[in-house]
Parts: sequence; structure tokens; C-alpha cells
Amino acid sequence: MASINGDAHEEPEAPSVAQAFINAIVKAYPRKQAQDKGVHMWPETLPIPDPTDEAHTLALFPQHSPASTDIQTRYDAIRRPFTPLSLQAQVSGRQHFPPSDRVMMAPIGLIDIPEARRQETLWLDLHGAEGQFSGGPLLVAGMQGSGKASLLQLILLWFTARYSAKQFRCIVIDPLLDFEIFKTLPHLRNAQGDALWTEGDTLDPVKTLTEYGEQLIADRRRQFPNERWDAQSVPRLQAQGADIPYTLLLIANLHTFEGRRDNVVALLKDLVLKWYKDRYMGFYSIISSEEIGLRYIPVDLMARFGTRIGFFLNEQQRYDLFGRVHIVPEPYPGRGLVMARDRVVHEMQTALPVNGSTERIRMENLEQAVRWLAQQG
Repeated sequence: MASINGDAHEEPEAPSVAQAFINAIVKAYPRKQAQDKGVHMWPETLPIPDPTDEAHTLALFPQHSPASTDIQTRYDAIRRPFTPLSLQAQVSGRQHFPPSDRVMMAPIGLIDIPEARRQETLWLDLHGAEGQFSGGPLLVAGMQGSGKASLLQLILLWFTARYSAKQFRCIVIDPLLDFEIFKTLPHLRNAQGDALWTEGDTLDPVKTLTEYGEQLIADRRRQFPNERWDAQSVPRLQAQGADIPYTLLLIANLHTFEGRRDNVVALLKDLVLKWYKDRYMGFYSIISSEEIGLRYIPVDLMARFGTRIGFFLNEQQRYDLFGRVHIVPEPYPGRGLVMARDRVVHEMQTALPVNGSTERIRMENLEQAVRWLAQQG
């Protein structure tokens, strides 16, 4: 699901004893046999990712999906992701979204809710539209190959399709080049056409982008000196015709900066904390990392993450990220745990940004989608 670089990691741990018992029971007492004996409430498990089965792949934008010509049908479908909906239909539906509709929310997969005996589409909420127990910033943690890059590619593809470049901009720090294909999009350029993407191998381009991020806050305060910012401010101002784009800071693989003698980590941390304070002004942050110890993520930054997602974590990492939990996800790419500000932990399965039977084909399909999207603005 994600590109694999660097040295091999240890194998993900096996499912828990409880999960092993459940698997054995399901195998020995299948659903059909249970229903024949009058047992109809049977737990659903999250789908096992099988990219080779394109007809059933959990993908945000299936490669061969019909595009409806009816505006209302298309708009309704966009609100219900993981249906056969094309990227083209999503882009053409931009104008039909009211500014207040699902502000900076992205469908990223399925979430398991066992107490309600159901699964639902998992919506990532960076804006915090649901109140104090929702919102960002987002931390995505997990080893290489666990699904981090694919999840962030999905999020970036969704927002650049959902919003035009006038409505949404993204600053990307990308040391492993997982998002290099996106840098051709106008969403990753400022109003003067300068690139908002860097691999961050030296301090100067990172410093330039962090200074730009701080300037955006100052400019927005000057633009609206009397605004008392809350969760409804940006949608309301946009509805009034204000030019006020949402802006996302995406810092991928933060752990790779550990040990550098320049102050790149301090610059990035300071900007994330400032954007957290001013998130209702339209500033949002996402960070990914293989490591979550204090050497890699400062404690004051860890405390600010409103949503946390973890893939292929060992017991100590699960505890550091979520506290004491008894859910051990099966070791499939994109299978992990998610926790928002309500502190409830759920098992989840993320979707692919596009489908394809191999990683090479998926990357080709993603590149094709991004090239088309770059032409739309």
C-alpha cells in the first residue's frame, strides 16, 4: 500500500489470543450455519485488503467508475464515498458544495463499531466541525510499508479534488518523496506560483516555507481584524465571497529529521503549534512518523494531536499513542487503530487513493489522476 524504502523492519506481531479465538470460532461455526440455527446477529469483520481484486478494492476513486450526468445524483454520491464514483465527478461537484458542508473532512476508510454491530465510513475531521472532541492536527504513525504514505496520498488527493486551488493550498515537507507527484498541482503553489513542496534535505527551503506559513497567519489577521474566529468563521466568510483558502501543512516522516544539527525540527514544531492555535482561521496540520518517542515527537507537540492513527505498532507504541487498549489489529497494510479527542479507540481499515492490482499499477493510476487534476485548477 505504501512505498517501501530503507532497511527491513521486524515482522508485525501476531493477533492477540482473543482474536485468535474469534478467528477459530468463525472458522468452525460459519455464518450460514449460525443463521440456520436462528443466530442472526453475527459480527462483521473489516474487509481484508486485496488490491488484486479491483471489483472489490476499498478505493477512494476506482479507476473504472461511471460518472453520473445528473448533478443531484452526483452530489449525493460524493457525500457517500466508496461508491463507484469517478474523480471527474468529484471535481465537477465542487460548485455544488455549500461552504459549510464537511469543511476539511475526508473519507479515509472504514471504522469498526462493535458495540453498535456496524461499520461506517471513517471521516477524518481536521477542522473540528463536531465540537471540542473532534479536529486536528493528525498524527499517522507506523513502520514503512504499513500504509502511512497511501493514507496521506488519499487525503491529499481528496482535498485537491474536493477544493480548487483558490479554495485550498498545501505546504508539503517530503523527505522520502512520497508526494513528489503532487507538486505539479496548483494547490501546492502560492499566489505567486512558487512551489510549496520540498524534500527538506537542507534548512533553507524548510525555513522559507515555515516563514511563509507564519506570514499567512499575520495576513489573515490583517485581512479580518474584527473577526472573532470560531468553527464557523471560514465557511461564513467564504459564503460572503471572501478569498480565504484552507491551508494544510503536511510533514511526512518527521522521524527522518532527528539528529540533524540545524533547527529544522524546532521550526516545524513551532509552526504546527501556531497553526493549532489558529486552526479556526483555516490552518491545519498532518504529521507522519515511524517513531513516536520523545526523541522524535516533542511532548508539547504530541499533546496537541486531536486525531491519532497507528499502523503495525508494537505494544509499547500502542500504549504511547493510545493508552491501554485491548485491540490488536491484524497485520494488513492500512489496518490500524484510530483515536480522536473523545479518547475512544476503534479499529479501522484505510482505503487506497486509487485501485490497481500491483503497487506499480496503483502508482501509475495515481500519477494519471494527478496529471488530470492539475489541468482542472
